[in-house]
Amino acid sequence: MSKEITRLVLLAHGHLGSPFDLLHVAETFAPLGFVVAAPEFADSVSGGVTPSGAAADRGAVVDAVIQRFQADGFETSLFLGHSKGGGTAVRTALQSRWRLGRVCICADDAADYRGQDPLLTIASQGDTTFTSDWAAFFQSIKRQAAGGLYAGAGGAAELAADLNPPRMSALLFTPPDPDVPLPSHVSFIDSRVSAALVRVGRPLFPLARCLGVDVLGLDTFANRPDGDACSAMVLPAIVRWAESRK
Repeated sequence: MSKEITRLVLLAHGHLGSPFDLLHVAETFAPLGFVVAAPEFADSVSGGVTPSGAAADRGAVVDAVIQRFQADGFETSLFLGHSKGGGTAVRTALQSRWRLGRVCICADDAADYRGQDPLLTIASQGDTTFTSDWAAFFQSIKRQAAGGLYAGAGGAAELAADLNPPRMSALLFTPPDPDVPLPSHVSFIDSRVSAALVRVGRPLFPLARCLGVDVLGLDTFANRPDGDACSAMVLPAIVRWAESRK
């Protein structure tokens, strides 16, 4: 394993997701001189079940991955997760001996963050997993990221241009944002993955609506595929915040 690249970015997918969900993040950081590790957790889509015992311990997987890379001289710079992966990035902060920047995307765990590591929270009111608790979540993040609160598309551009963003920062998409419709839960994962999920799931959307099953914005994405536009806004902001943590 080459030691010319020594900075590590660790990615964590959500429940019933896969490492490919954050492929666009990996493709962004790798050319910048980072090595990217994206472990597949036991509750991935290929597993299809919620495991129990040691296999269910995401923290143990994270710890093992970081330990393996640091033994080879790598410095872990960033831990980024989406959905349950965002929760993993937040919850492991209190248990971990590793000090690193953390990015929590689309997970309300960020509101209860008590760790000492820097944290960037990214969330959208258009994400149906936040609908019932958004107001309380917003107020918690507003207090947590005082001085580092960025709003909507304009806020993403502001954060991407900030030479010294606060260690506790948040990028929140709330109405009204005249520059962009509110992203959904799946707007933040790789658009190629979202498109594939739509192709598979589209026939089931009417049944899901009848049963009141939340499809996490895939039905919205089917009519308004915004993954690439969301990535174009969010990824430069994440990179700027991550680089400032060096």
